Amino acid sequence: MLPHKTTVDVLGWATLVLVIALCLASIFCIVYVLYFRSQVKRGHLLALQDFNAVWGVRIMLITCAMLWGLIELLRVPLLRHEGGPFHALSLHKQAALCQAHTVLSFGVMEPCFFLTALFLLQGSVCDAPFEPLQKWNQKTVSRILACCLPILGLQAALVIIASQMPGNGQVLHLPTYFSRSYIRGSEDGDAAICTFPLISTLVLGLFSCIYNCCFLWQGCRMVSLVINKRLQIRVCGLVLSLAILLPVQIFFMGLSVVAVPGNLPFELLAFLSFLTVLLCVLVGEGILVVQPIADAMAVRWVFNSLPSSTHHISCDPFSVPLYVFGNEEDTNPCLGRKKPDIESDKFGKMHSYRQGSGSVAMV
Repeated sequence: MLPHKTTVDVLGWATLVLVIALCLASIFCIVYVLYFRSQVKRGHLLALQDFNAVWGVRIMLITCAMLWGLIELLRVPLLRHEGGPFHALSLHKQAALCQAHTVLSFGVMEPCFFLTALFLLQGSVCDAPFEPLQKWNQKTVSRILACCLPILGLQAALVIIASQMPGNGQVLHLPTYFSRSYIRGSEDGDAAICTFPLISTLVLGLFSCIYNCCFLWQGCRMVSLVINKRLQIRVCGLVLSLAILLPVQIFFMGLSVVAVPGNLPFELLAFLSFLTVLLCVLVGEGILVVQPIADAMAVRWVFNSLPSSTHHISCDPFSVPLYVFGNEEDTNPCLGRKKPDIESDKFGKMHSYRQGSGSVAMV
């Protein structure tokens, strides 16, 4: 069995490796989004404009995920050991890093990531999928930042007030774990061990309750519009993952107050908290970024594969076979399924295409 300190270091190394893998995956996703955007602009394909319209918000989702991972490294004890990048810093500066981790992670990056996922899901159920969306990215980014400002201000105020209180941040004679964001290491007096202030955890829990209500509501709207089984499974997986894993993270953070910071139980709870958000990030990037673009690339392949006799209608978004967005049996009448009526009139064609594939423009 590994010694105690060696086990804690293993958790630190695992966190470091996972953050590096997350950054590499995020960079790949950003390149993938920009590559698809260039392909759509070069090909001038009308059917793919909705897929490309939300490229800015997708990049924001990826950027928040990557920055969240990097900020998580501020609390890892491994980087504060001798030879680590934070070892040479004074206790005051290490404590400032712990406070910065609390404010930036729980006040900015996590709320921004989850709100971006919510707005992407909400954009998938817009009533007019083919309206010009050039300004949608700017409006959505500004709304996300506006929603995050109250959480950021509250987290920053709590951390600043706690840091100026005597008795290691004791506020209103409450136990210190309500407000402390760090403690002094017992073995090395010049090292600060980051903790999870219970007040900050409660603020994040309040955000989680409100967020889950909105996200579940939008998810139910999305599922009711989707006519494809594969898309229904995809949306349900996204909604359940984010709605379940965020409360689980808060549970681990709240439970950490009963453990001694720096010891194995505390570091294990901190690692599990990190792991739950990492799973949310991976699910969000996969379903909201990678899979929609892969579906859109399939549409592009269909257009490029059309016979020369049909090239004159290749710009018609309603001429795309719907099976490229999921199982062929969902839309192929030869397999006993009723094919949506997409030739009745212009409005009917738009409605069918929106429910069959317009939702995939963002999910």
